[in-house]
Amino acid sequence: MADDGRTRIRQDAGRGGMATVNATSIGEPATSIRFLGEALRPPSPVKLMAERQGNGDLVIRWTRRSRQGFAWVDGIDAPLGETREQYRVVIAGSSGSLELDAEQPLATVAAGTIDALGVGPATIDVRQIGDLAASRPAIFAITLS
Repeated sequence: MADDGRTRIRQDAGRGGMATVNATSIGEPATSIRFLGEALRPPSPVKLMAERQGNGDLVIRWTRRSRQGFAWVDGIDAPLGETREQYRVVIAGSSGSLELDAEQPLATVAAGTIDALGVGPATIDVRQIGDLAASRPAIFAITLS
């Protein structure tokens, strides 16, 4: 329970739970707010791109982001901000979908696996898996042929 003299806040649960805010003025109604835990999520990946190789494989690349900053302190890369680097990639096509995990900002999907997803519009959804939650997805639309 937090109390700053003007409002009272009672949090019933952690992430996904409700918090009730009661005004201390007479006649003011209480209101509830749902805590979604957005600050626990790593930022979504950016610069998603996909390229079909000569052998038919699909190579998907993206750039990760970090809650610990964007500066290249060591001249190589921004700090990860999580205990390990992990991503979840979902590809959804007209005939099915595929989910795979990657430990770097790169995934290669074999030609036969891609072909099984069908021909036509498809989406690629990439999320960084953080210590406490997954990021919101980076979504990329492609056409499978």
